[in-house]
Amino acid sequence: MLSVLLRFVLPIVMIVFFSVAASATEGKDRDRIQRDTSLDYGVVTIGLAKRDSIRLNGYSGGGEFRVIPGGQPGMPFFVQQPYRFRIVNGSVNVVVDYWPLSVGRSTRVLTLARVPAILPVNDTIWITLRGEGRSLTRSVDIDFGTWITGDTTSSWRWMEPREGWGPDIKWRIEEQDLGRGFRVMSGSSPVRENDALGLRVGYSPLVEGDYSGRALMIRSWNTAVLDTFIVNVKGSAFRQKIQDATMRFDSDSVMIGKVILDSAFIKLKPAPTRRYGYAVNSTVSPPTGPVVATLVAPIGLSLDTTVIVKFVCMPTTMANFNQSFILRRSNEEGIVVDSTIINATTQVVPRPVSLSLRLGPETTSVRTGDTVTLVLKARTNDPIDEPVRYSSIAATLKYNATVLVPLDETGEGGRVAIGDTAGYTFRKNNAGIIIDGPETDVMKIRFVAVLGDDDNTAITPDDIVMHLAGTNDDRRFRTNPVHVKLTDVWDYLSGRRLVNTLRGGLQISVEPNPVAASSTITIPVLPAAAGSLQIVTPVGQVVADLTDDVRAGIRTFTVMSGTGSRLALSPGTYYARLLVRDDRGATVSSVVRMFVVQ
Repeated sequence: MLSVLLRFVLPIVMIVFFSVAASATEGKDRDRIQRDTSLDYGVVTIGLAKRDSIRLNGYSGGGEFRVIPGGQPGMPFFVQQPYRFRIVNGSVNVVVDYWPLSVGRSTRVLTLARVPAILPVNDTIWITLRGEGRSLTRSVDIDFGTWITGDTTSSWRWMEPREGWGPDIKWRIEEQDLGRGFRVMSGSSPVRENDALGLRVGYSPLVEGDYSGRALMIRSWNTAVLDTFIVNVKGSAFRQKIQDATMRFDSDSVMIGKVILDSAFIKLKPAPTRRYGYAVNSTVSPPTGPVVATLVAPIGLSLDTTVIVKFVCMPTTMANFNQSFILRRSNEEGIVVDSTIINATTQVVPRPVSLSLRLGPETTSVRTGDTVTLVLKARTNDPIDEPVRYSSIAATLKYNATVLVPLDETGEGGRVAIGDTAGYTFRKNNAGIIIDGPETDVMKIRFVAVLGDDDNTAITPDDIVMHLAGTNDDRRFRTNPVHVKLTDVWDYLSGRRLVNTLRGGLQISVEPNPVAASSTITIPVLPAAAGSLQIVTPVGQVVADLTDDVRAGIRTFTVMSGTGSRLALSPGTYYARLLVRDDRGATVSSVVRMFVVQ
C-alpha cells in the first residue's frame, strides 16, 4: 500500500506543489515591474546639500537601473552622473542629493528603468522625493556704548560659518535700516570654507542722543537669498561741554600804535579718537577789534590735546574791546568734536603826552600903570589820543617888586620873600586844564607895571606843578623867564608920553596893595619941593589931590576902602601919581596902580 502511495500519490503532490510555486513566482515578478516608493529629506537649510538613499531588494539577475529620459527630478534634487545604479546581489541602492535654494516645500519624482530591459514588461522604479527648504538667519549685536558727538570709532564682528558652505561662497552687504551715525566700513568677501565672516561697522554720532540700526549680510544665488546675518548696532552720544578761556591784555601797556604779542596754552579734555586737527577763528567776520589769533601748534592732525594760540594786539583807536574766538577740534574725518571759546579783552590807553610849558606876555612893552598879562602855554609834538586833563596848578614866580605888583586873581596865594627877590606863589584848584592840541593856554597871570628902578624887568617861574586828573601824579615843569619893558609914562595933564629919565630917585609905594581896609602911600624920597601927588582913575579923573600936603612936607598918607574920609575910596582901580619937575624943567612921574577892594 505504501508503495502504491509513493508511486502514484507522491508525483501528483509534487506536480501540484511546483504548480503552486510557479504561480507564486510569476506573481512576484509582476510586482517588480512597477515599484513605487518615496524619499523624504525633511527640513534642510537652503544653500546646504543633503544626500540620502533608498535600497530596493528582490531583483534577480544582473544589470542596472538608469534614469529614463525625462525622468530626472529637477531642482532641488540631483542625481549624480552617470545617472545609473547597479544591481548587486539582488539589490539596487539609489542615491539622490537634495540642495534647496529657496524657502518652501519641494516634491519631485525620479523615474528609473532596468537595463537591459526585461521583456515583455521591464522593471520600473518611481521614487517620490520630498523636502522643505528653510532660510537660516542669525544675528549679532554691536554696542558701541557712549561716545562724544563728532567722534568716530569702529568695531569688527567675526561670525563663524556653518558647515557645508563649500569653497568661494560670496556674500554681499546691505545697509538696511542702518540709521544715522552708522556705516559699514568693510567686510570679508569671499569667505572660504572654515573661515570666519568679518564685518566692520563705523560709528560717528553728530548730535546727542541714542542711536540704533541694523545691517544685513546676505548670501544669495541669483535672486534667492540663501543665508542672512543680521547685525544690530546701537550706541549713544553726548556733547562735551564747551570750555572757555580768557585772554586779557594789560591795560597799562596796550596803547595805540603799539604791538603786543601774547600766547595762550589751552589744555583740552581728551576725546576717544586718537588724532585731531585744530583751527581758531574769530566768532565774527571780519574781526571787530585789535586782536588777531593764530594757531601755532599743533599743525595738522596730532595726538596732542594742548593747543598754543598766538595773539597779536594792534590797537588803532581808543576804545575797550571784547572779542571772542572759537577753537575747534576736529577728528580725522573733519567732523568737529568740540570747541572752546576764547575771550580777548583789550583796554586801550592813550599814548603818553610830553608837555613843555612856555610863559609869554601878551605884549612885551607896557606903560607904567598898565596891566602885564602873562600867558602860560602848554606845547606838545606828541599825538593826543584823548585829551589830557589836569585838575590843579601851582607855581611860584620871582619878580622885581619895585617894578611889578601881582594881581591876586589867579587863585589861592600871596606874595613871599625869595632871597633878595620878591615872589608870588599861587595855587588854583579845579583848574579844569584840558590839553587837546599842539598848543593850549593853561592860564593867565597878571601884574601891574609901576614905576621903579628897572624899565626892563624879568619874571622868572621858579616851580610849576600840575596834577594829572584821576591819578596821584604831580608833574613838575620848568619854563623860560619873561622880560617886560616899561616903555613910557603917561602925563595925564598934557596927554604927552614922557620917558622916565629919573631912575631910582622918584619913588612912591602903596602897602599893602590891594587896599582891603587901609593902606599907606609912602614917598621915601622927593628930590624937589615942587612935586604934586594925585589919586586918579584910569581915565585921568582926579579923586584926591594931595599936592599941598606933599609940598607941606607930608610923606605918608593913609588911604581907606569905603567912605567917610578924604582918602576913602570905593572899590576899583586907581593910580597914585607923583609928579615933579627937574632942574631943566622936565616933568617926570612915578605911578602906582592901586586896587581897592571891599
